[in-house]
Amino acid sequence: MRAFFAVTCLLVSSSACTGAIGEDPDDPGLVDVEEGAAGSTGGTGPTGTDPVIPPPSSCSATGPSKLPAVRRLSRPEYRNVMADLFPGVVLPALDVPEDSGRGGFENVAELLAPTPLHIERYEAIAYAVSAKVSGTEAAARTLAGCAPTNAAEQQACGRKFIESFGLRAFRRPLSPVEISDYVASFEASRAAVDFGGAIQLVVSRFLQSVDFLYRIESGPRPDDWMMAGRLSFLIWQSLPDAALLEAARLGRLTSRDGIATEAQRMLRDPRGRRAVVDFHRQWLDFDKLASESDKDTTLYKAWTPTLMKAVRDESDRFVGSAIYEKNGGLAKLLTSPETLVNAELARLYGVAAPAGSAWAPTTLPARQRAGVLTRANFLASQGHSENGSPPLRGIAILNRFLCTTVPDPPDDADTSNPGEAADAKTKTNRQLFEERAASSQCAGCHALFNPLGYALENFDAIGRYRATDNGKPVNASVTLAVADLEGALTGPIELSNRLAGSAQVAGCMATKWFTFAAGRDVGPNDACAVGELTKTVSSGKGILDLVMQTVVTPQFLN
Repeated sequence: MRAFFAVTCLLVSSSACTGAIGEDPDDPGLVDVEEGAAGSTGGTGPTGTDPVIPPPSSCSATGPSKLPAVRRLSRPEYRNVMADLFPGVVLPALDVPEDSGRGGFENVAELLAPTPLHIERYEAIAYAVSAKVSGTEAAARTLAGCAPTNAAEQQACGRKFIESFGLRAFRRPLSPVEISDYVASFEASRAAVDFGGAIQLVVSRFLQSVDFLYRIESGPRPDDWMMAGRLSFLIWQSLPDAALLEAARLGRLTSRDGIATEAQRMLRDPRGRRAVVDFHRQWLDFDKLASESDKDTTLYKAWTPTLMKAVRDESDRFVGSAIYEKNGGLAKLLTSPETLVNAELARLYGVAAPAGSAWAPTTLPARQRAGVLTRANFLASQGHSENGSPPLRGIAILNRFLCTTVPDPPDDADTSNPGEAADAKTKTNRQLFEERAASSQCAGCHALFNPLGYALENFDAIGRYRATDNGKPVNASVTLAVADLEGALTGPIELSNRLAGSAQVAGCMATKWFTFAAGRDVGPNDACAVGELTKTVSSGKGILDLVMQTVVTPQFLN
């Protein structure tokens, strides 16, 4: 009985869970995709227009490039699946451990190994949730969708519930053997306890099963059910809905156009913003703010826990509005002055505050702010308690937007905060960091990233705009010597525009998206797919168009 040994199985190699999991023949064959360009299928997307279905790629990879055949649900996926499996129910805390990451991403399949703590939490959550949704006879009947009055009706209701709930939990129909197994378990519990107790135990068992906690694919190419799961976890970070399961049942997910049609429908659903926002959360490290929140409150009295929360919340709201609702792309992300604020955040940005605790759209001062690099989250999280850090801000831009890494400083390098020096109050922040980086030991590397940070010197440690620093005019003029950004510019607006027009930034964003979507690092056989994604970014299309391009790549279809 597969589900009963899930806890043990999760702690060992995934291939030990079932003989089929490890099977992935080196078969380069493609699914039966329909050739020829296809246009939009119509309908109304988040922006009023559906992302266009891209034509078949004109390039071809050098060989098969596989997605992981087995991967544990990431923490966001697990929480979304539980919420969607029990809609409208206030669930107990879904307190599962954070996932380790690589390259900024938490959903790299090979790192999603279970730990004893994961198993302990999954078991505790399964018991708590099953008790919540079916812990009484009335709740069990509501969940099962029936009100049996005798043993025969209870048996029929239990079997029907197992088949319907199992379809949603496993994202595929249960096999006859699985149905028999679960029905036998249900009947034993019903005889020993009662109907409600049997439903509760069945739910708990499903929630601890390998087939629930893992995304499992086997064979040389995905069938309709596997493709339904790929689509739902890519676009919703959750399980398929009834319409997607029906499309799988009818065999509509074996063609390129069928897949793209469902992808368009799913992007129109409000759940579509989940993955869009979460990609940007991980790519741009929105959560770093929580670990860099120790600001000097004698200098920054406005920096309160409620302001910090608003600063963090704005990031998700900005991305959701600019990228998902308006189908913006790289340029919108980097250059849009539009955002949403509450009263406390409005004071930080110097704009009119909405009433009460409400959030409202606003346009930030055009000469001060443009896009994500000029928002308080990025600026405050890349800094020290008393001052912003040009090196940290510059390195973050190199890493996140240019896919460029810099070596660690020498062991004997002075990495203390220059803002704590005795003469710090007599100089600007830039002057302090320029003096620190002037030595021959430091100058080479710092010449790459410090100027990127100096262009943001109009912002202090909490992201407030300033024209002076320690009574002296801020100098935000720089000459960049990195990638295709070379040349002189002044200030955050020009920097953001330069980045928005960079071919390397477009390629980096496409590479980051591929890594997030595939759940693995980019490999040598992915050059074609990443190239097509880069074209989409460079052309000025939106992130939703990037999603549509992704679902017709050979890597996604195979």
